[in-house]
Amino acid sequence: MAKGFQSDARKNSNTGDVFEKRKDMVRHDVLEGERKERMKRWITFWRRNPHRFIEDYLGVRLYPYQVLMIWMLQKSDLAYIVASRASAKSWLIAVWSLTLGILYPGMKVVICAKTLKQGGIIISEKMNMLRNSHPNVAREIKKLVSNNNEYQVILHNGSSIIVVPSSESARGNRANYIIVEESRLVPREILEFVITPFLEVRSPPYKTKPEYLNKKELMEEGVISYITSAGYKAEYWYDYVKSCILQVAKGDKTYSFIALDYLISVFHNIKTVSMIKKETERMDRSGVQMEYLNIPSGESGESFVQAKMFKRNLKKAFYPQRISTYNPKKNPYDVDRTTGEIRLLSVDVAVRANQINDNTIVSCIRLIPNIKKGYLRQLSYIESFKGVNTVVQAKRVKEIYHDFNGDYIVLDFRNAGASLFDIMTQITPSEERGIELPAMTIAYDFPEFIDDKSFIRN
Repeated sequence: MAKGFQSDARKNSNTGDVFEKRKDMVRHDVLEGERKERMKRWITFWRRNPHRFIEDYLGVRLYPYQVLMIWMLQKSDLAYIVASRASAKSWLIAVWSLTLGILYPGMKVVICAKTLKQGGIIISEKMNMLRNSHPNVAREIKKLVSNNNEYQVILHNGSSIIVVPSSESARGNRANYIIVEESRLVPREILEFVITPFLEVRSPPYKTKPEYLNKKELMEEGVISYITSAGYKAEYWYDYVKSCILQVAKGDKTYSFIALDYLISVFHNIKTVSMIKKETERMDRSGVQMEYLNIPSGESGESFVQAKMFKRNLKKAFYPQRISTYNPKKNPYDVDRTTGEIRLLSVDVAVRANQINDNTIVSCIRLIPNIKKGYLRQLSYIESFKGVNTVVQAKRVKEIYHDFNGDYIVLDFRNAGASLFDIMTQITPSEERGIELPAMTIAYDFPEFIDDKSFIRN
C-alpha cells in the first residue's frame, strides 16, 4: 500500500538537518528578551573574532599563522597575502569564505582564479573535505556543486560561494567579497575591468526598514583580498604588493600585508626538509626563490636588460627535445615558423665551475616580421650550463640550434667563446640521438630578409 500523505513537519521530524527539522514554537516576547540579546552578543563576538568561530563552532583547528591571516582578512578592506608552496593557501580560502557566508547571511563570496578548474579545487577538494570532517560545516551547507562547468556552495542562510575564471566570460557576477586566488596569474586587464567591478554593498533584510535606510555607518562596502605565491617583479602584481605595503607603512589600518616562506610548512609538519630538498633539486635558482623562499624574482638596478621588456604571454612555448622522448623526424615541442621569420641563438659563454653566477646562457629568440615595421621579438627558451667544458657546450648548443631550427648563432667570442667556436667548426657526434651534428662557420653577410640566401649558415 502507498503511504498516506505526510506534512513536512511530520516527514522531517527525525531528520538530522536542523534547517528542515520541525521546530517548536517560540513566543515573540521570549525571543525579544534575553535570548535575542544572547544571540546578538555571540554574533558580535564571532564577527570580531572569526578565528574563535572557526575553532569553537566549526571545529576546525588553526595554526597560529593561520589565526593571524584570518585576523588580517577580517579587519582589512584590502589584504595581500604572499605565501610559498605548501602553506595551505587554498584550504584557508575555503575556511574563510565559509566563515563569511555563515556569519553574514546573504553574503555573496566570489573566488577568482586563473582558470575555473584551478579555483574549483577549493570547492571540490577543500570544501568537500571540511564538510565531510566537521558536522557543523555539513549542517550549514545546503548544496555543493562541483563539475566541469560550475563550482559553487549554497548555504541555508542564503549565502553563496562561487568560483569564476579570470576571463571575459565572468562578466555579470556580483559579489560582496572577492578573493583573488594566485592573483599574480590573473591578467591585469581582467582583474581591473571585469573582476573588481563585481563588488556591491551587502544589503541584509533589516536595512529595508525605515529606521535603517539612511544610516551610512551601517553600510557594508565590498571587500577584495589577494592570496598568491611570489612571481616576477616585472609583473603587475608586484606593483600591487608594493602599494599595499606602502599603505601599511603609512599607518592605514584598512590595508594588511603578510609574507610566508617554506619554513612555515616545515615548522607545522606540512612538509619535511627532505621533501623540500627533493622538490627543489631540479629547479633553477629563481624558481626556488619564488616557490619556496617567497622572494620575487627580478634583475638588479644596474641591469642593462630588464625582465619587463619580455612579456610572459606566449601562447605556445618551445622546448628542445628530451632524450627520453627523442623523435628523429620532428621535434614534438617545436613551434611552427611564420613567413619571413628569423630565428637566433644567443650564446653567452662561461666555463668556470667555481663561480656561483658564472653560467653559459643559451637563448632562443624568434624575430617575426611586423605588419607595420621591423620585427616582433619573442624569447622562446633559455637554458643555462654551469661548469661544463667547451666540448660538451658545443654539442649542447648545436642540439638546441637543431631542435629550434635556427638561422643564426650569435656567439660571445671573448675568452672561452673563441675555443667554443673552434670546436663548433667540426662535426659533432651526438651518441644519445644517434646523429652527427654538422660543422658550422661564420655568416659573412647577415641579410635584412630571410629570403636572401647569399649567406653561409652551416
